[in-house]
Amino acid sequence: MKQFLLLLIITGSISWYAIGKNRDGTDFDSSRMTTACYKEYRGKTFKVTYKGKSITALCNDTGSFTSNGSGRVLDLSLKAFSLLAKPSIGILRGAKIEIL
Repeated sequence: MKQFLLLLIITGSISWYAIGKNRDGTDFDSSRMTTACYKEYRGKTFKVTYKGKSITALCNDTGSFTSNGSGRVLDLSLKAFSLLAKPSIGILRGAKIEIL
């Protein structure tokens, strides 16, 4: 039997967050390499690439919303976002996002 690997790669906008609680009520830790996603991908690892820089982050929360017109796909922890760009930029458009 043949096995296939489905690799999901999308291009989208990402932002960051630094305070609050995860949807499950646990405390959010902005110093960890984590992300929140608009879909239920808890427990999955994402690779995010922006302008030649890449990071990996564990999805441990949901809540990045696209209904406000920003088109955000992920909200990264402050630490993860900071490795890609200055947080003062706010939203990175055109990031390559892969589910590993």
